[in-house]
Amino acid sequence: MLSRTVLRSDNTSFEGTSTSTLALPPEIWLLICPYLKSAELQSISSTCSTFRYLAQPLLFSTLDVSPFLLSYNAELPILRPQNYLTRFVKRLKYYTLPHIVHGVRHCWISPYSRIGFPVRNHQDDLDPNLIINAVVEALHHFPNLSTLSWHCIDITPEWWNVIQSLRITNLWLNSSTIRQSVSSPLPCIVNLDLDQWPWEGRVTNLVSIHEERFHGVDSLTLQHIITPDAIQSLSVPRSDTASHLFSVLCQTTHSLRSLKVPFAAINDRNFMPALENCPHLASLCIFSPSSDERSWDVKIDNLSPSALPSLIAYEGPYTHILQFAQHPRALERISVWGFDGRPAICSSDTLVDTLVELAGTTTVNSLKYINLTVDIITFALLEALSSFSLLECIVIQSQDSFPRDTPFHHSFKTGSSVTSLYDLMDKASFPPNIKQLKLSTRLINDPKLNLNEQEREVATFMESFGSHHPTMQRMEIGYGIYWTGMYSVSLGTCIQEKRRRRLFIQNFVQGLHPFHCRINCPSDATGEVDLYRAQADFLVYPQFSACGQGGSGVSGCESAKNLEYSLDAAQEVVVVGMINNDVVVWSVIFNHLLYVWS
Repeated sequence: MLSRTVLRSDNTSFEGTSTSTLALPPEIWLLICPYLKSAELQSISSTCSTFRYLAQPLLFSTLDVSPFLLSYNAELPILRPQNYLTRFVKRLKYYTLPHIVHGVRHCWISPYSRIGFPVRNHQDDLDPNLIINAVVEALHHFPNLSTLSWHCIDITPEWWNVIQSLRITNLWLNSSTIRQSVSSPLPCIVNLDLDQWPWEGRVTNLVSIHEERFHGVDSLTLQHIITPDAIQSLSVPRSDTASHLFSVLCQTTHSLRSLKVPFAAINDRNFMPALENCPHLASLCIFSPSSDERSWDVKIDNLSPSALPSLIAYEGPYTHILQFAQHPRALERISVWGFDGRPAICSSDTLVDTLVELAGTTTVNSLKYINLTVDIITFALLEALSSFSLLECIVIQSQDSFPRDTPFHHSFKTGSSVTSLYDLMDKASFPPNIKQLKLSTRLINDPKLNLNEQEREVATFMESFGSHHPTMQRMEIGYGIYWTGMYSVSLGTCIQEKRRRRLFIQNFVQGLHPFHCRINCPSDATGEVDLYRAQADFLVYPQFSACGQGGSGVSGCESAKNLEYSLDAAQEVVVVGMINNDVVVWSVIFNHLLYVWS
């Protein structure tokens, strides 16, 4: 029986370091296992008793049950068969096993099945309350239960008493009410999602079409589940539920930090009073409409000068951004959309005017991230962004078919439309601190241009662009349409990644002592990188990357002390260490030149 994992170095000896055997402690495996897929967890759970106790609980992290099925085209809910209750009770026993019970963190009670809904005989009906009773009675067995998803089922007094006794911090409530008067709300709800359309068990920030005949969560129910001093995050895509929420928020001050609401609800008379009662609000998101609402001339009241002093992130229509960017608010992150042409699209010409006005506010000295959805990428748009000197990340999604500006003369061989975009970017100004740039466009290339020529073209452009913008760390360009082919190219700078790794170490790792690791690369170029070790031993795992060719590199693991060895091309070293009871992992990749990632 394998009770621990032993990693050994048998092929290579290090100067000053003898061959040793090191065990990876269970604490590290507990941090690794959550990244494995379900099939992988099932596999390693069968290897030994140690992995069974470490990995198997992750397979039972969500207790999910669908007492009935809610279908859009069905007048009544589709009920479960009688034997479903028997099968569920048997399944529930596994969740309450001693080594499993601590792994249950989420309870899902919903007519939206996470794993499908079998065909059944409609004459064999089971009372949904019997299933829910079995689930609710078992909830107190799970000490780490923190998330509850409860959809389209009214909560009875008996169920509410159990829910109120739990330490639930995350609640997802859809079209449900509480059938009793409550003296005090749920005390621990930090994150609340309301009337969300679930997809594969996840929040979508969309309204479910299956609940059009249902009422959303009402104001009284919201008062029972929102504690002003505890709530930090709220998300509601349904407009009538959002109106109910605003009526609750405007009653007293709340500690809310993140709010997501639909565009259709921002003209509610309680919207602005609700915002003014959230002095700690740092992020405001206004969902773009799913239907054509261009004709809506939505106007909102002005905020008082002292409102939202903590706001640093805004997502919503660009026509309203200036109202949220006035002093004392200095925005750091902006994502905007509009109603120009079609929903969620901004006209570049109009957006430029808004950006010029935005540059006259305090945001000009604080903005670090901007995300735009536009009809066309223009020279004027790129120039307007250069006004924000601290801007580090630019993301632009464009629906264009060809840049509106007259293309500049360029040295590329092809005259394709995407080439004109490269030339446009080469001539435009960018913020001096730009680090990340991501463009997505529908521009296409010359059909006669093969893939190698496209790669050569974009490589020439990126090399030129990077030389003019030395702070650039990563650049991505996606272009094309489905019918003619979609392409994505990216450029990363290894030097900047090395700086980022060092900054990461300086900020988060304490008590480390530097040592040097000299690497002789195959190209006869010698690189030197500072690694760090703690008082405890490190484990060093040299591995070949996906593009590696094999060779006489290092295998196994050794204590990381005075390492000096040769690596083949495209080989990777992973360094794992325990720092103040936290696991730190560094990955060092060498491919002729020195690449350092963390």
